[in-house]
Amino acid sequence: MPVHDMLGLVTATLPPLTLVVGSEEVSIDTALRDIARAVRQRHPDALTQIIAANEEYASAEIAQALTPTLFGDTSIVVVTAGESLDDLTASALLQAVVEPDSTAICVVIHAGANKGKKILAQLRASGPPEIACPAIRKGRDTLTFMAAQVRRHGRQATGQAMQVLYDAVGHDPRALAAAISQLCSDVEADPIDESAVRKYFVGIADVAGYQVSDAMLERRTVDALGDLRWIATTAGKGAVGPPVTAALASGLRVVARVQGMPRGMSDDAVAAEVGMPAWKVRTAQAQARRWRPDRLAATTVALADLDVVVKGGFRGRSADPDQKIFAMERFVVEATASED
Repeated sequence: MPVHDMLGLVTATLPPLTLVVGSEEVSIDTALRDIARAVRQRHPDALTQIIAANEEYASAEIAQALTPTLFGDTSIVVVTAGESLDDLTASALLQAVVEPDSTAICVVIHAGANKGKKILAQLRASGPPEIACPAIRKGRDTLTFMAAQVRRHGRQATGQAMQVLYDAVGHDPRALAAAISQLCSDVEADPIDESAVRKYFVGIADVAGYQVSDAMLERRTVDALGDLRWIATTAGKGAVGPPVTAALASGLRVVARVQGMPRGMSDDAVAAEVGMPAWKVRTAQAQARRWRPDRLAATTVALADLDVVVKGGFRGRSADPDQKIFAMERFVVEATASED
């Protein structure tokens, strides 16, 4: 069950046992927050107790935590490393949570791997709600996760906006969730669009670097030079370096891959082949039409030389920030110059 659906389910039913299956920590944390919030809507004083099933005295701690208290206080018992539960403890847990006088809301977190498969089947047999938290893979999985995070905040965002954010933050689900939370809190535009993300992260060279890359690939020399100067002004001259060359390299790779696809392929087919959204394929195709293959190859070689300069210097001597900016500006001018 998707994490973002869990709050409504728990609020409606408060099941005595919920399974959280998977290894993605940010999704697990989200699920636990949802469950705790739902429980405390009815029982504001409910306390959470976390027990690791792979600890020495876990069985005794679980049994004690699930025993009804004298005053009937509701508690949230979270059992981590559920794959390490033994048969006896799992059976006792299942029995305890269905007792009429049980005051515990139990959550078992199971990694979902081969270890503990028998225990997981045993826990599933009682039909508890289950939240899937599989590892989030790079690319489409991450973008799907990001879209779900936006919906959790009751907001909407365009695919382009999420791609820009992904390009900026990288594949770190926890960092992406935090960035989305901040965007949803601070950006009034709905849906959140690409320009809003770029403005919000204007001081981050990684994001602005992609603006330079897009301008260069579209042969917009003045815009690319202006973006370079904007990075130097807002983030400091020292920021005009590896983050920008990395963005340029990423853009060139995408254009080269799209340019190499057979003619007549649909946008969806190309997207599936290169592993990117169809809208980004269309953007890359428009950029690719501005480049001859030989010119693209020469620019890629020139970028490798530029990368050496911004990471090291000229002929073994370290380049200062002004020299690096000059080298990048010269690269942009030469790359975007009119072809013969």
